[in-house]
Amino acid sequence: MTHPAPGARTPGPLPTGPVPAPSTPGPAGPTPPPTGTAPAPFPSAPSPEDFPTTVGNDGRIAWALGLLGVLGFPVIAALAMSITMIVLGLLQRKKNPVAARTGRNAAIFGATVLASVPIFFGLLFFGLPREPTPEPPIAALIAIPFGIWMILGGPITGVVMGIIALVRPVSRDRAAKILATTPVPSPPGH
Repeated sequence: MTHPAPGARTPGPLPTGPVPAPSTPGPAGPTPPPTGTAPAPFPSAPSPEDFPTTVGNDGRIAWALGLLGVLGFPVIAALAMSITMIVLGLLQRKKNPVAARTGRNAAIFGATVLASVPIFFGLLFFGLPREPTPEPPIAALIAIPFGIWMILGGPITGVVMGIIALVRPVSRDRAAKILATTPVPSPPGH
């Protein structure tokens, strides 16, 4: 049998019956929107004051899915990450100018990683001689950087950029720069 430490409280019998309500109410939290109403949609022509916003509204979702580069198999990680970044990056064009620019940059990065895969395997299978040679073939020397990029560089960079995209939203200053360089579409018929 163990004895409680000096000065320690010993548990008494547990109360039975209803638990009394607290005597003082806690601080009021944010008021939820009325049932059946959705938040206002993000504008298709936002102003810098609309930023920072969510990952889906400013195009960072395409970069965030660079986290697929963490998949364990090097070629599969490069393919899954790059194809996802290309598709989602190009889908951002329909949202707003900031999302379009951010998505385009993610799509370009995804295309760079994706292009390294066929270049590497093309050099590996078609550029190497069929018989051993005393000197290393030029194709092998060219294939090495593509292989390193495909296996390590691209996926690791995609994971790092995915983490940055999740923790750092587009700022008002960055949104203002993007919106200032984006041409304003003229109304139809003008």
